[in-house]
Amino acid sequence: MDPKTGARILQGKTKDVYEVEGSAQLLLHFRDDVMAFRDRERAIVPGKGEWGAGISVALFDRLGEQGIPHHFVRKVGEARLLVERLKIFPFFIVARNLAAGSLAKRFGLEEGSPLASTIVEFYPKDPAIGKQWVNASHIRAFGWADDVQLRTIRTLTDKINETLVPYLSEEKGLVLVDFRLEFGLKGDQIMLANELSPDNLRLWDMATAETLDGDRFRQGVDQVKAAYYEIYRRICLNE
Repeated sequence: MDPKTGARILQGKTKDVYEVEGSAQLLLHFRDDVMAFRDRERAIVPGKGEWGAGISVALFDRLGEQGIPHHFVRKVGEARLLVERLKIFPFFIVARNLAAGSLAKRFGLEEGSPLASTIVEFYPKDPAIGKQWVNASHIRAFGWADDVQLRTIRTLTDKINETLVPYLSEEKGLVLVDFRLEFGLKGDQIMLANELSPDNLRLWDMATAETLDGDRFRQGVDQVKAAYYEIYRRICLNE
């Protein structure tokens, strides 16, 4: 039986979050919106919500097979996921496998340059603070997480990276350049939250190094649509 949608409790950039009547779970609705240029421009890409939800389901399932706890429960519509309600940590993680985007700009590196090891950064979720990275000392001092929680989050981030990189490259022909993760608590258990789609994964084609994510907005909305569908086709349709 499909859950009965309650009140909308959050309208994000590309998703809405709803209460589920008679349940402690939540409903994520993936919209067709795409944001670019530091969220200054928005467009509608028909099909994007369905593709983002489908890609997230496939990758959550893959991580679950490796014992990585996550909030996904089941898919309840073309663009809707039922998830566990978590107490979300007030920071997110960016793991970088190659120099790209803001990292390349900050350090004057060539886009796509290899790194000797994966860089893991922390950023506040509160937009009022601004998009500036923080370290473990900030997180502990602000009471956002304790040492045990931070170690667990870092361990899970590493395991997620170690799972997704070979899966995407060897089976799907995709390079996982970098990605953004959020985590939350269900009781004392730390679980992966949010989504796993081209909205928070920077993916390049392995053969051509062509960008296959929201960065294609610079080339036009049709290019974004083609990129998102290409990832959906490879991951969800196994084509």
